[in-house]
Amino acid sequence: MYLGCPIFIGRPKIIYFSDLINKIINKITGWQSKMISNGGRVTLFKHVLQSIPIHLLSSIPPPYTVVKQIQHIMADFFWGWRKDKKTISLVVMEKLKLSI
Repeated sequence: MYLGCPIFIGRPKIIYFSDLINKIINKITGWQSKMISNGGRVTLFKHVLQSIPIHLLSSIPPPYTVVKQIQHIMADFFWGWRKDKKTISLVVMEKLKLSI
């Protein structure tokens, strides 16, 4: 790691971005989605969650699966969980402009 970016030769692999994914998951687990309104969740997305991967993703192009995994984690937090089950998403995430 140098300045927060992994050093590697060849194509970037999914394992190189595991620290980034873990950092996002750790940030989300501290928040309780039940207690935050939808507007509050949108604000957390735009100002906190989307600012975490900026440096790494701007310096190293990630594999497509890493981007999809991050979007999936963010969508799960936004729509919430009820009794250990995911709720149904009512709007496509692209319409909310919450993609990374």
